[in-house]
Amino acid sequence: MNSIDRTTELHKNNEVQYLCFRLEEGGELFAVNVFKVQEIIKYDKQPTLVGYENDALLEGLITVRDMTVPLVDLKKWFGYHVGGTVNLSKMGLDPKNSQVMLCDFSGVFVGIRIYRADRILTKKWEDIMPSMSMGSDSDKKINNNTYYTDGTLVQIVDIEKMVSEVFPFIDEEIRNVALQTTDVDSSKFLLVAEDSVVATKILKDVLNKLGVTSRFFENGKKLLDFVDSNEDEMARCGLIITDLEMPEVSGFEVIKKIKSKPAFEKIPIAVNSSMSGDSNRNMALSLGADHFMAKTSPTEIAELVNKYLGK
Repeated sequence: MNSIDRTTELHKNNEVQYLCFRLEEGGELFAVNVFKVQEIIKYDKQPTLVGYENDALLEGLITVRDMTVPLVDLKKWFGYHVGGTVNLSKMGLDPKNSQVMLCDFSGVFVGIRIYRADRILTKKWEDIMPSMSMGSDSDKKINNNTYYTDGTLVQIVDIEKMVSEVFPFIDEEIRNVALQTTDVDSSKFLLVAEDSVVATKILKDVLNKLGVTSRFFENGKKLLDFVDSNEDEMARCGLIITDLEMPEVSGFEVIKKIKSKPAFEKIPIAVNSSMSGDSNRNMALSLGADHFMAKTSPTEIAELVNKYLGK
């Protein structure tokens, strides 16, 4: 079965697959969605340095099959805190005793150094639980949790947060996005289902700049609960934006359930996901989604607001 068929079958069964890994021998189990990982490689060469700061998150650049890829040491990122001055150079993994995950985030390839990949874990979405980790949002690095086959806790990494901290290219686009919009209809509101702290912050910043009234939910279940209990109010909903990868209820289920109800089927739904492969896009659109965009795209969000909530 090819990867597209496998992805589609998982979605139909309301399942998700995670690649489990560790950051040290015998250490805690972490995971990322398997479809973000292109491959696992051994890379023990020194990367091309792009700076010499002790607190730098970017290790440098590596070359894989004639492709230049930025490399991040995930163990260093776990030691990083916004505004901190920790010497991260002493926290990294040994290149000769580690592996590199080559990951694709909406067409942007990043190498992520880990200690060892473990196994692929298949889970139902209802088995994925929001993380209860302490600390401020700026320091949280775990989105959700689930359990390994032996009952061991598996912590699902907010990998988009890592990418945004290593490559903070989006702030200027957020600052400029309000200049690209028309007046919005103040009688309408927008609903968002998103479990990533980083993606939520970006969406809130953009929507606030655009002057949109919005309600945010940390997973698909909470959004659906709101929709079901506020049917009269939903007549003013101009747009729903949903992630795909969320605990309890996935974005695919959100689309399917909203579009299956005559009272809500005309509400436009935009998918906002870094899982931007063709199979995910095609599945979302086949279920009735009206638009599919990569995460952290303020310009596209502004265009959607203009289209569906503009006066």
